Amino acid sequence: MNLYISDLHFGHANVINFDHRPFLDVEEMDHCLIELWNSRVSNDDDVFIVGDFCYRSGKTPDWYLRQLKGHKHLIIGNHDNVTLECENAAKYIESADKMLYVPDGDKHIVLCHFPIADWNKARHGSWHIYGHIHGDVGDVYQFMQERERTLNAAACINNYTPASFNELVRNNESFSEKNAENGTIFVAENTCTGEKFRICGNQLFKFYNIRPARIADRNLPLKEVDVYSLENEDPIPLSSRQGQ
Repeated sequence: MNLYISDLHFGHANVINFDHRPFLDVEEMDHCLIELWNSRVSNDDDVFIVGDFCYRSGKTPDWYLRQLKGHKHLIIGNHDNVTLECENAAKYIESADKMLYVPDGDKHIVLCHFPIADWNKARHGSWHIYGHIHGDVGDVYQFMQERERTLNAAACINNYTPASFNELVRNNESFSEKNAENGTIFVAENTCTGEKFRICGNQLFKFYNIRPARIADRNLPLKEVDVYSLENEDPIPLSSRQGQ
């Protein structure tokens, strides 16, 4: 099976704030990313890392790679020099390309870390899977939304887990729908620290014992946010949760 993920940023402390990741520190993030990877990937799977595997880590890239299941293929991103320059990392990566064309069932896919406006056979049904923009919903995201057959493989919108083609489709549709509803975003609260994070997907709620997601208009103060339960998405007014 082909699986895809981008922008893992193993070892990168600043990405926790940048992506609003629900991790207390880089050690917890690294541990959980490895656990999530290996819970999804089998030894026979081909995993296409669509750029930015490891960055500014205190550990070498091979430390991570040797713990991860599957046949790993790197699509080179702007933060992958450290991986390419690590001699031992080459033992665990089967290919490294700036752009790659792969079949996936009846689909033809063009992989590139950077979102591109046109790609091989785009007018003949091929798909483009990219990374780089993480969960940003600015101009580049809006432009890519206008293109047919494009999918963002960013870890932060794909449950921090390598995803199949169909899972990418579902995750991207879910992310798009949640952002289309009056400019809404997920905000989750960590029960241990009280910190709030932007987050997508239910898997991490279960994994981290995070309270139900708060879906908030970016322009509203947090106190005016409605609360949605994890089990169903019927809105519960925040006022009804007072005293809980």
